[in-house]
Amino acid sequence: MLIDICNHILDDLNDLKISIYKFKTTHKLITSDAPVIITNPFSTSSAGFANIGIFIMFPISPDTLVTIFDAKIYDKGSSFIESSNEQDVINLNKYQVISAEERIISINREELEETLK
Repeated sequence: MLIDICNHILDDLNDLKISIYKFKTTHKLITSDAPVIITNPFSTSSAGFANIGIFIMFPISPDTLVTIFDAKIYDKGSSFIESSNEQDVINLNKYQVISAEERIISINREELEETLK
């Protein structure tokens, strides 16, 4: 039974793609005790792996973000992307604050203070 469940989950995951973003910005990514952000603008009531439109984001360092997404909906683009868009980092940090359960973590205090304004 467990193997059947895993096989079903693998089918759901096979069409997801991964991109890694490297931010060359003055703002740095923050993280939290719940760092994985799952969104789905096409299904606002749920965001499971099998739902069309899934978009998952999580920072792995102060300047690197991993995204896993439904390639049927979003442009496949490159698997490695460099960005200097400060606003993207600011917005990603706000997502971290919203999704945090208890703790927000940053490489420096100023970044946290700016994000919490």
